[in-house]
Amino acid sequence: MARGRFAPNAFQHNGRVALALVPSLIVLGGIGGRLVVGMLLVGAMVTYIMDALRLREAAFASVWFTLVVANIGFLTGIRGLMKGRSAALTVGIIGMMGVTLMLHGIWATVQFKWIQMRYPMVVLAMERLLLSSSLVLGLVVQGFGAAGAVGIDTAPFYMAALGCVLYALCMLPLPSSFEKKV
Repeated sequence: MARGRFAPNAFQHNGRVALALVPSLIVLGGIGGRLVVGMLLVGAMVTYIMDALRLREAAFASVWFTLVVANIGFLTGIRGLMKGRSAALTVGIIGMMGVTLMLHGIWATVQFKWIQMRYPMVVLAMERLLLSSSLVLGLVVQGFGAAGAVGIDTAPFYMAALGCVLYALCMLPLPSSFEKKV
């Protein structure tokens, strides 16, 4: 899409992305414990205050700083959870947590209108990345949560239903939120 066809606009796929990523964040909050949930809540409050004061760069930095600090909290808290587990499983879970937080940061980034105006091609790439990755990551993290909540025997049935819903919402062709309407 050429730069002339780009129009700063509200991100139109918030509901679709929220269905994939918000439950994933709740699962990660359960894994990370009170420390991580507290970090995320304080960071959200600081970001809200910065945005209300119209300090746009500070709000943007606050979002990403909160996510980095929460990831560090995950890394320090995961040691006790992963004792006796294989190294591959530990690395996979840590990677899953980091990518989930990164997608939340990208989701927050595309909401800032000033970033849309200053970096239009980056915002378009972020939108595509967000819509294509939230399905897969949402399935993995929520499947992990389903296995913990309902047991390993019934979790595949929940994952199958969730996969159908997320596929219908995220993977079918969607128009860009930032394409100029002609």
